[in-house]
Amino acid sequence: MKSYKDYMLFNKLPHTWCAGCGHGIVLQSIAQVMADLDLDKHDIALVSGILAGLGFGENSQAGLITRGLAEIPRLGVKMGAKRATFSGLAGVGDLVATCSSPLSRNRSAGVALAQGKSLEEITQGTHMVIEGINAAPVVRQLALAHGVEMPIIEQLYQVLFAKKSVEIAIADLMKRVAKKE
Repeated sequence: MKSYKDYMLFNKLPHTWCAGCGHGIVLQSIAQVMADLDLDKHDIALVSGILAGLGFGENSQAGLITRGLAEIPRLGVKMGAKRATFSGLAGVGDLVATCSSPLSRNRSAGVALAQGKSLEEITQGTHMVIEGINAAPVVRQLALAHGVEMPIIEQLYQVLFAKKSVEIAIADLMKRVAKKE
């Protein structure tokens, strides 16, 4: 069986990948921060699937991605990343792709949650890892440890691990008081 990389090269499908740094020790630090923050995109994609599963349209998806792009850098900057890192392919590009693709495991799991499937049913129904499920408690803990407010992550955590309904979680997010950013 060919790897995904082989498939991409063989079929000459356009794709992107990026990394860069002039100093190895800095690259290691950046890689660790990005590995921690890469977890966030999976969680946002889970919520994107929930919205899709509930019948919300593209405007709601765009709003979620925009709010995700506000939450993720807040934690990243607190952990030592540069805000600009989140504006490129590794930030915006990756988040949009993960939230928009019907092939995204996390988005698909969110759709299943919205359709009433339990976490157990979703995880037992696939042989693939749904990163956002395992990432939610980690990202939540990082946010709490660094004093960063992450309402989307908090609501997702409540849905996944505290049995909060997806409808109430979405309503709670929508009732938040607007703040200047």
